[in-house]
Amino acid sequence: MPFAPLFLSPAACPSIACAASGAGNKSDSESLAAVAAVVTEHLAEIKALSPNVKVNRFVCGSCLDFKLLITQDLDDYGPWAESDHKPEGNFVKKISAIEGISAVEVQTITNMEI
Repeated sequence: MPFAPLFLSPAACPSIACAASGAGNKSDSESLAAVAAVVTEHLAEIKALSPNVKVNRFVCGSCLDFKLLITQDLDDYGPWAESDHKPEGNFVKKISAIEGISAVEVQTITNMEI
């Protein structure tokens, strides 16, 4: 899929997002703590996807939205896509099962430092 020149990027960035609800805030939310445990469980496997992979985690302090961005070179993204983005499916399944987690979404975007 071609992009306008301003949006050309040397990196693909699958994004996994979800919303946490219930009692608590970013420092004591049980659902966010459970998501963090799933991240820890899969982090080594995610970082092994590509020599230059970057993993960033974002949490909104007010609404408790969570996002995990996995940025990798486009040359490395193709083989990962062909393998059904493992471990993405298992990661999404696990966080979807956490009480208080909703609106789990996966989206592939481009990510470029400008």
